[in-house]
Amino acid sequence: MASYPPLAAPSGATVDEPRRLTAEEAQSMLQSCYTQYSLKLQDIVRASLEMSNDLFESASHIPDGEIERFRSKRGEWLQRFTRTLDDLFAKRLAGHKRKGRRLDFDASAATLKVLTSFDHEKQAALTAGSNSCAGSSPASSRRSTCASSR
Repeated sequence: MASYPPLAAPSGATVDEPRRLTAEEAQSMLQSCYTQYSLKLQDIVRASLEMSNDLFESASHIPDGEIERFRSKRGEWLQRFTRTLDDLFAKRLAGHKRKGRRLDFDASAATLKVLTSFDHEKQAALTAGSNSCAGSSPASSRRSTCASSR
């Protein structure tokens, strides 16, 4: 990480007065921060792509050709990610506003769907079965009801 010398106070200014950066200094500092951010983000993306091997280690129903095609594209994805990130940063510096996808207004755990439709149907059946066993009947009749439904 680069270290920067403290900013010198301009002539006539006291040491207690904060000094404002010039446009060039601010641009240079912003570019330096972005470079550090970008390099760290690239490391994270690279590590994530390398860990994607875990997706195919267990018995997989995906054909081997598809797996190899996926793995062969990882380097291209990293380059495209880096290029896109650099382009977006340059556009923002040029004054272009962000466009495109925004977060959903309700981005909560309640709206998150991780399971497939089949998994949801199984979960609903399991919940319904559990609720019928946990009815308002006494414990002994609950056990016999649940045992007889198996």
